[in-house]
Amino acid sequence: MNNWLMTLQTFNFFQFWKLHLAIARKLASLAHSHLSSSKKNANNLRSTAYNTETCLLSTELAKTMV
Repeated sequence: MNNWLMTLQTFNFFQFWKLHLAIARKLASLAHSHLSSSKKNANNLRSTAYNTETCLLSTELAKTMV
């Protein structure tokens, strides 16, 4: 009976850590996808700012040519 209890406790211990590792992996995956999304959004904003600046410069250039 004592060996059976030790086996059960060991199994529960490993199941406990297995569950916590799975949760940690999922959180790491979510954090990675969030960072990737944030980086993508930052690049889109940077591109939009560049395009806006280029458009404004083109407008100013066109005004001077008229």
